[in-house]
Amino acid sequence: MLKRILVSSTLAALVSSSLSAGDMRISGFATVAAGMNDSDTSTYMGYDDSLSFRPDSVLGLQFNANMTDNMGAVAQVVARSTDIGQEVTLEWGYISYDFNDEVRMLAGRIRPAIFLYSNYLDVGYAYLWVRTPFEMYAQVPITNIDGANLAYTTAVGDDYEVSINGWYGNSIKPVDSAVGSFDMEFDATMGVELALSNDYFKVRAGYNQTDISALLPNADANMNPELKIDKSLGQFYSLGFNMDYADVLVVSEYVMREIDKTVMPDITSYYATLGYRMGDFTPHVTYATVETDIPMLNTGNPGFDGPTNGALQMSYNDSNTVTLGLRYELNAFSALKVEYAMSDRTTKQMGDTGLTMINEDINTYKIALSAIF
Repeated sequence: MLKRILVSSTLAALVSSSLSAGDMRISGFATVAAGMNDSDTSTYMGYDDSLSFRPDSVLGLQFNANMTDNMGAVAQVVARSTDIGQEVTLEWGYISYDFNDEVRMLAGRIRPAIFLYSNYLDVGYAYLWVRTPFEMYAQVPITNIDGANLAYTTAVGDDYEVSINGWYGNSIKPVDSAVGSFDMEFDATMGVELALSNDYFKVRAGYNQTDISALLPNADANMNPELKIDKSLGQFYSLGFNMDYADVLVVSEYVMREIDKTVMPDITSYYATLGYRMGDFTPHVTYATVETDIPMLNTGNPGFDGPTNGALQMSYNDSNTVTLGLRYELNAFSALKVEYAMSDRTTKQMGDTGLTMINEDINTYKIALSAIF
């Protein structure tokens, strides 16, 4: 994590602006990123062997309004590119109410605190990397829910702060995969986060569960329940830690994903980042890994099972990635970042002789400008 003053300036910029009307404040953030990889056959982290600005570039505007001393409203609109074109979404849209200095409730469209950087997910200036580690943050598709959040934060002694954060809601997310495009529904999404922090470190643990529903393309709704993904229980366990002390930066997270009775795989992922601040320059290195446990379809229809299993296996890959990066502070509101990632990816394919592992080394290159305004 960057030093605390940088995070504070990020938050300050997102709740204030020189452009205002009454109690309305407008702020924003942007990342303009370009990248490519050296594989002539694979797309990884959204990149292929052609230079692209699409996968990691993002623009957001946030609107904050105070209604009373303890009640307000927030709306955040984010524009990004997808595989099917430009997408503009309402990421946040909630009313906040402070019962006192320690208890706050949010109601509306909120972002559950599943990860360490959930609140800053699209704000590239708030973290070291061009984007949060792909091996971790791409594995849980829930980025916001329509529901409510209740948070309790209190001081412990003179130096520490403890917070308990709980949420409940639901959401729908479009998905593009190797087997086609479809919508995933997340109902009865609920979770809790516990965190302990001071000026130098933060440690957190989280749990989230949801009922997942979807119908895979070209599948009969009366066929195998695995294809319908009918209210399958998904559970996500996560741990996170960051430290910023004496110019040494350490960040690490772990997540375990378990989904019952579906063709979706169970996943274990973690990463660890070490950085060292030298004036305006911060070199850093990250090791990240993801492991998948892919179930096999057996509907009794070989003409369907074979192609679908093949597509599903190619959609989920094990990988190990080492990323070397450098962040340079241009000024108090923007940073230039460069990264070189070396990935060892294993694709699982089912053939006539059984499961085959195909290994591929992919190098990915990125450069980005992240800013808040």
